[in-house]
Amino acid sequence: MPHVRSVVVAELEPAVVDWFRVFSSERAARVERDRRLRIVVGDVLDQLRTGVRAWDLICLDTDNGPGWLVHQANAALYEVPGIRTVRAALREGGVAVFWSAERYPAFEASLAAVFRSVLPRSASDVVDGRRHEYTMYVVR
Repeated sequence: MPHVRSVVVAELEPAVVDWFRVFSSERAARVERDRRLRIVVGDVLDQLRTGVRAWDLICLDTDNGPGWLVHQANAALYEVPGIRTVRAALREGGVAVFWSAERYPAFEASLAAVFRSVLPRSASDVVDGRRHEYTMYVVR
């Protein structure tokens, strides 16, 4: 993608980055050779705070969404102050996408308190013959 200048992946769990490198070894090596990519092991909110108005697109796949957390500290991303951090990191006209295991009306209300446009979109995937439904919140 020649028009992409940089991609930053922030992952809280070092084991997830290791998993990517081990189980996607050839692909991971090719991706990591691209100088536009930077993998940061750490909290995504900390990463977003380093770049006010720095991002055109922010894609967040954090935990399982606002209602099904593995790490309670991730709740901050789904609360209004965390959502404001995401908004502050976007350039004018930027878009953020939040992945969620299911739809959460209370989270939609929090997004609407910060962003002028909140579009919940259903998505699905088939894993081992089973269909899984997800929600993607596209916000501007």
